[in-house]
Amino acid sequence: MTVQQVVSIVSGCLDCIVFGGVIFGWPSLEYILKRENYFSHLCNNNSNGTSYNATLKKMDSTLINGNLTATQCDKSREMLNLVFTVALGVAQILLPLGGYILDRYGTWIQRTLASIAIMIGSVLLVVSSATNSNILFPSMVLFAIGGFNILTSNIQLGKVAGKAQTSVITLMNGSFNSGTFVFLMFKLAYDSGISLKSISTAYAIISVYPLASTFLLMPRKWFSDTTTNPRYGIYELMDLNNMNLPERPESQVQNDNEAGKKLNSEKCKVTLIQCLKFPLYWSVQFQYCLLNLRMIFFLGSFSTWIANIKSEADVGRLTNILGILLVLSVCISPIHGILTDGTIRFCIVRGLSKKQSTWTGLLVSGFTTSLLTVLVSVTVALKQIYSSFILFVLARSFVSASTTTFIAVAFPSRHFGTLYGICTLLAGIFGCLQFALFSLGISLDQDFTIVNYSMIAMSASTFLNSIFTYKHLR
Repeated sequence: MTVQQVVSIVSGCLDCIVFGGVIFGWPSLEYILKRENYFSHLCNNNSNGTSYNATLKKMDSTLINGNLTATQCDKSREMLNLVFTVALGVAQILLPLGGYILDRYGTWIQRTLASIAIMIGSVLLVVSSATNSNILFPSMVLFAIGGFNILTSNIQLGKVAGKAQTSVITLMNGSFNSGTFVFLMFKLAYDSGISLKSISTAYAIISVYPLASTFLLMPRKWFSDTTTNPRYGIYELMDLNNMNLPERPESQVQNDNEAGKKLNSEKCKVTLIQCLKFPLYWSVQFQYCLLNLRMIFFLGSFSTWIANIKSEADVGRLTNILGILLVLSVCISPIHGILTDGTIRFCIVRGLSKKQSTWTGLLVSGFTTSLLTVLVSVTVALKQIYSSFILFVLARSFVSASTTTFIAVAFPSRHFGTLYGICTLLAGIFGCLQFALFSLGISLDQDFTIVNYSMIAMSASTFLNSIFTYKHLR
């Protein structure tokens, strides 16, 4: 790899950490929002107009600067959970549009739109307050939309890594999962006495970075399936700005791509419709929908779940611990790449064909993902806090990485944006059940015992994908 390609991969990881998976640091931001009295106006009176004192027993009382301030009730907690659910749901539902823009118009246009969304979202967070809490909805939606599209564009950097493609894809997903770092830093700064507005303003200023890196370190269009040493990023920008060097016509770019794609003709003949008709695509979709719901329910219900099994003093400490562990996803995620690539290499050494070896690697990836998620569900149901933290971080890294790897490896890269977008679209629609499960848990048992035991069975059902993959391999 060239220096530019290495810098692009490093920058892509930085993009995903600081701007990509920010929304998944929600527990840390929710901790701040509760103490800033967001949506606390919903706690003044209940739906029947009962006085404040009558509903006080259903409210959380928190010491803030030495004063006892009742800030939260069931309605405000549900509204904060709804912000998280809507942000994730809308971002995942709209991702096919971002994928289409990437496939049709190229990386520069897609990333520019994503970067603008992040900048606007950060500005909205700056101007939000307890008196206009509803601004959180568009702010978090834009954060999530921009973040998911940043990840989608960065996945193609695996194409420049040669045999380490799976490892780079996994590294990008791990960096995306480590996006919890941002709101964890928000929380630590807030606990040290810095106001939320000041923290948000600083973040809004640095949110211009993805826009700058787009034109310097990413291709104007995309990397082909056989990219080895492409001229992209700042070099393309210089060519476009040089009056003596006209822009390369689209037909020439397509001819260059076709020349390389002849080396991989089997993939190149596959149409988007054929990809969508492939049964294992929907098998992986089934697995991703269920496991994604398990992951976002844990994050969305974390504050309420932990507050009902631990004291108020422990909530902040445990939130910090979870945030730190989630940040370590970028270090943990290579485990998936090593496991998958290692399985493929082992099978090739044993005499299997490249195709059989690849599918064996995908089988091991999917099976391990389901197993880890079942273990997460078991430990959460048994209220084993620290075990659930560790397993959750592992499982979350595998859930996103296994799905992305499958789509990137099994299908042509020119269809990646659309196929990945459809996958997240359906997962986003299914993920909206998270709010319904949260509301059900609040009404039945606030430590979510019934829901969490149900999650064990739901997670176990995803082993069906491994069975279908094994049959395809045979």
